[in-house]
Amino acid sequence: MGPTPLAEVCLPRFLLLPGLDGTGELLREFADVLASLGPVEILRYPADRPRDYDALCSELAAQAHIDRDSVVLAESFAGPLGIALAARATVPPRALVLSASFAVSPLPWLRRLAPLTHWLPVHGVPRRLSDALLLGRWATPRWSAKLDAALRQVPAPVLRARLRAALCVDWRHELRALACPVLYLQATADRVIPPYAARCIVAQRADLVRVRIEGPHFLLQAAPQAAVEAIAHFLASLPGQ
Repeated sequence: MGPTPLAEVCLPRFLLLPGLDGTGELLREFADVLASLGPVEILRYPADRPRDYDALCSELAAQAHIDRDSVVLAESFAGPLGIALAARATVPPRALVLSASFAVSPLPWLRRLAPLTHWLPVHGVPRRLSDALLLGRWATPRWSAKLDAALRQVPAPVLRARLRAALCVDWRHELRALACPVLYLQATADRVIPPYAARCIVAQRADLVRVRIEGPHFLLQAAPQAAVEAIAHFLASLPGQ
């Protein structure tokens, strides 16, 4: 049997869901690397008013085209959004990829303090602190400046609402009900999402594939090539590929 004709090869079409900032600016360099596997689209979250996960998911579902060739890739804050979009799609996507993310509050012991986020200073956080949490030893002045610029595009009440949503979410049921394969990329030096969150996701699905990659919470920014290689290997292992 000869090779499959090029015209019959269906490349994956990637739909990227950004983290807390929701601007997509921090994913552009990763998207350029990922484009070696197929077309890439980065969604941008509406930021005109505060929204919880349900409201965000409803608005994103109206603009996101998901079909059997789609691969939904959600980083950090976007994990529950990726799970919900994949679960509610008319046609299940080819796969869901979660990067340094969660399905249930990654810090459940802080859930009772969620109302206090109304007064949390989300702008003007010292760069030394944000660098240590998000990038660790992979921090550079360029990425520090890009993070600060992305967050400043989003009004403080909107960021606070997203933080509250992350602290209170529990969409494990939706994750268990997914009709598509799931890949979890776990950053080995993540200082934001604790190992508990990864264990919680793995416990929901016996078929889930977890790949540990050396890097910080900003895994896709610090180790884009390693992440793309893990995604490529995962997709190639799926039935029918």
